[in-house]
Amino acid sequence: MKTKIATLAANQQVTGLFGLRALTVKTSKKGMDYMELALCDSSGKIKGYLLDDVAEALESLEADSVVQVHAVIHLYNGVLEMKIQTIRPVREEEADIREFAPVVTGGVAPWKVKLLAILGLIRNSNCRRIVDAFTSDEVFMDRFVHAPAGLIEHHNYVGGLLEHTVNVMRHAAFLSKGNEALINRDLLLTGCFLHDIGKTKEIDGMLTLKYTMPGRLLGHTVLGASMLEERIKRIGPYPADLAMLFKHMILYHHVEAGVGSLVVPCTPEAITLHEADSTDAKINHLYCHLGESEENRLWSHYDGFLKTEILQRNSFGASLPYKSEAA
Repeated sequence: MKTKIATLAANQQVTGLFGLRALTVKTSKKGMDYMELALCDSSGKIKGYLLDDVAEALESLEADSVVQVHAVIHLYNGVLEMKIQTIRPVREEEADIREFAPVVTGGVAPWKVKLLAILGLIRNSNCRRIVDAFTSDEVFMDRFVHAPAGLIEHHNYVGGLLEHTVNVMRHAAFLSKGNEALINRDLLLTGCFLHDIGKTKEIDGMLTLKYTMPGRLLGHTVLGASMLEERIKRIGPYPADLAMLFKHMILYHHVEAGVGSLVVPCTPEAITLHEADSTDAKINHLYCHLGESEENRLWSHYDGFLKTEILQRNSFGASLPYKSEAA
């Protein structure tokens, strides 16, 4: 049985195969070289540290590969780490690297079903035309359902973009309910589906996620707007005002007032998308952040994305109402 990162515990001896996302040689305060490794499997990620035979390891190891590790699990500042005793590269015929890429909870297939179900709520014919133009493209959909939604901050695993899109659409649908006089649900849900399509061209890699050249130079919002324009040209005459509203939602869903842009989300649907997108990104980041923290600590380690430590429910017992009492 394979050892999974999600099941590791402090002081555990581990021998197993893991994906190697990155490796860096650093120098300690005592002037000794050591290697820091970013390891992963389909269940999660963990940092590893190699103190011996660093030069030999540097020659034989490379990022975006599979390695066999013998290590002891340590707890440092509330975070599990591997103190590596031996490590060797694994040949391609020994292991499939795709099995070691972190993947969305439950796998891609059920999340694709959820996406198609919520897209089925869209009734407007012109909204459906643009949605169908993307979902009927097998090459695009294969990339879309497997792509991550980020490098570090949130949903940075296989199926992450799919999960994020479904959740944003769910949040948006909930916010629109009861506000039909203000928010056009078909416009909103279509914009939510389209808002991050550019990430299919922005991010690349299997274990070691990285920005593509277009991703670095243009970013996913510009790439997404360009993909929308190309798709509209293929399907023929399309209402220009509706196309502009979708482009506005794609280009400015990240922008906040007072942060330097002359244009901010300025339609009810774009504002709703902005809030739903931000909320889902932060909630997912919380899951990832707390998953890397020791459960018995009252506070998690400091998080640079959220700019705070997080109070952990399991440490405070029954005094916080995180769990509803049985009736």
